[in-house]
Amino acid sequence: MPMHTTDEMNRFIELRADGFSVPTVSQQLGIPASTLYDWDPRDRHHIQRIKRFTFDKTEARILGSYERQPDSKP
Repeated sequence: MPMHTTDEMNRFIELRADGFSVPTVSQQLGIPASTLYDWDPRDRHHIQRIKRFTFDKTEARILGSYERQPDSKP
């Protein structure tokens, strides 16, 4: 069984959090999809946490820019 680096494992989490499918991540990392399907449940908590963080950050940026818009009333 080949050992995978921490960088590969972290990149898997990042790509999954960005919404890429396991087969797509497999192609990008050159790691068999069967291995990544084993990793997915193990890392699901981290993947979801990154997704939430990214969503919250995006939401704050959008709402912040909306709140800074000048009032358009005549």
